Amino acid sequence: MLSRSQDTNAVLRHLQDQLQQLRSDLEQDMEHEQTQAIRSQIRLLDKLIKDFTPAD
Repeated sequence: MLSRSQDTNAVLRHLQDQLQQLRSDLEQDMEHEQTQAIRSQIRLLDKLIKDFTPAD
């Protein structure tokens, strides 16, 4: 469990970096199965980022 705001921010930055990389990977020419797998990972990361983002 994350106890400090710094930890949460570090996790969010990491997830956002991964999300950005996956989105750029989608621009590459790849097989349908790879595209589907990346889109699934993007959906998961979007949910994790939303769940970890502190309420203002």
